[in-house]
Amino acid sequence: YQKIALQWNQSFTTRKFGITQLQLNAGKVFGDVPYAYMFNVSASRDLENRRGNIVIPNTFQTVGLYEFAANEMITLHHRQEFGSLFFKTNSKYSKPEITITNSLAFGSAYNRQRHINTNFKPFDKGLFESGIIVDNIVRFIYFKTLYWGIGLGYFYRYGPNSLPTFNDNSNISIGFKFSLQ
Repeated sequence: YQKIALQWNQSFTTRKFGITQLQLNAGKVFGDVPYAYMFNVSASRDLENRRGNIVIPNTFQTVGLYEFAANEMITLHHRQEFGSLFFKTNSKYSKPEITITNSLAFGSAYNRQRHINTNFKPFDKGLFESGIIVDNIVRFIYFKTLYWGIGLGYFYRYGPNSLPTFNDNSNISIGFKFSLQ
């Protein structure tokens, strides 16, 4: 078999909208391969225990680990960091920053019937998720130069691969941010 994977990252700043980040991933497996050699969606949620949720950029926050797999796939992650455009504070212990995220993925799984005892889903009809993150709700200062911020993010899965209930499609995660300012 042969496997090819490509990734493109782009980031740019605009004065009125902050920092825009895009990540595009595409991949294809040539040949009939077992599940272990397929592509999995970059996910960060433990669906069984529903805990341990940490905001991880460029991943699906509402999708379980190994929930989706494909022989060919494409994903797009968009992250818009507005920074302190909405909240202006003079406090050095709180500097809220808003970020909006959007993720989408499409993928096809060939010969799915040959993957016995695996419980993955194809995502040929699309996988969609959006979220909002508030970083630096609380900030800690170390040595007057390093800032460690704690925030929260809310994410929602929608579309043809959404789950049956609102709570199953929702995820609240804790976020961490480090900076020198």
